[in-house]
Amino acid sequence: MSDPRNPSAIRYVGKTSSLVKKRLGEHLAYARKTKRTSHLVNWLRQLMAEGVLPVIALIDKGIGDWEAAECFWIAQYRQQGYDLCNATDGGEGASPGRVVSQETRAKLAAANLGKKASDEARQRMSAARQGRGPVLTADSYAKMSKTKTGRPGLKPSPETVANRTAKIRLTWAKKKSEGWKPTPCSPEGRARTIAANTGRPRSAEVKAKISATKRERLGYVLSAGDRDQVSVDQEVLDGK
Repeated sequence: MSDPRNPSAIRYVGKTSSLVKKRLGEHLAYARKTKRTSHLVNWLRQLMAEGVLPVIALIDKGIGDWEAAECFWIAQYRQQGYDLCNATDGGEGASPGRVVSQETRAKLAAANLGKKASDEARQRMSAARQGRGPVLTADSYAKMSKTKTGRPGLKPSPETVANRTAKIRLTWAKKKSEGWKPTPCSPEGRARTIAANTGRPRSAEVKAKISATKRERLGYVLSAGDRDQVSVDQEVLDGK
């Protein structure tokens, strides 16, 4: 379906087992009677309020795997930048949330493999996204930050912090009981970590907290060899 004032801009893709004109009438009747709202219903109501009705056209037909065909056309039009009113990727008919079969997924993947949106399609996608929300200026961001600063409720309470900490500890305890062991850090990763932390002073209190946390989470203390390696790495960074 599309707006008769711009029929080339497709707005909705769907399957039907009846005549397309009859299906259009069903869509319009539903939009008039239902109390529910959706992207498609809102669009149809807007058209009717402006005194126009959408146009509908047949783009494909056949017997068989209609789910794959519907998903294919929705994906095609979205890739080309059309602002579709479809709430899903298709394939579910009147049952929102239906899981697409692996066969259908494979067909969709094969159909879209290697395809890239053209410059024209990119421009249409950019134009379709413009105006969907307010553009915030630097002054707006500053006002929002000032409004939220110091507001009660933004900082978690001590009880919330305690609950989160308890959940994290239970998670680590479960992992350790299941035989989980940390992945050893590679020499390259160790060098990057050391370089990122070089020059960052830490108080004795912070160091103690970090040490206690690591012992509790990992369940072990650095071996003499690991400590020697860390010491060597630190000496290299210090230029000794």
